[in-house]
Amino acid sequence: MYKKGSLCGIEEKNYIAQKYISNPLLLDWGNKFDFRIYLLIASVNPLIAYYHDGFAKATLDKFDKFSKDKTTHLSNTNIASEYFELANITAKFNMTSE
Repeated sequence: MYKKGSLCGIEEKNYIAQKYISNPLLLDWGNKFDFRIYLLIASVNPLIAYYHDGFAKATLDKFDKFSKDKTTHLSNTNIASEYFELANITAKFNMTSE
C-alpha cells in the first residue's frame, strides 16, 4: 500500500483498516458493539500520532452469526436512521388508519 513508507505523504488516497469479527464480544443483552475513535498517524519517524475520542455504537438486534439481516451485524448509523425512519412512518400509518 505505502511501499514500506516510500509513498508516505505522497499517496493521496484515504484508507480505513478494519476486519470483520465473526465471534465478537457482545453486550449483556446480546448485541454487537463497536467504538468509533479517530487516530491520525502523522509521522512514523519520529512517531507522531493524534488521538480523538469518538463514540460507542450498538447493533439494533441481537447478534446471530447465521442471520442475513444487517441490523444484527452492523452498528452503522445510516442503518439505524433507516430503521427508525421506517418505524416512525409505520407508527404514523397505524395511527391514522384506525
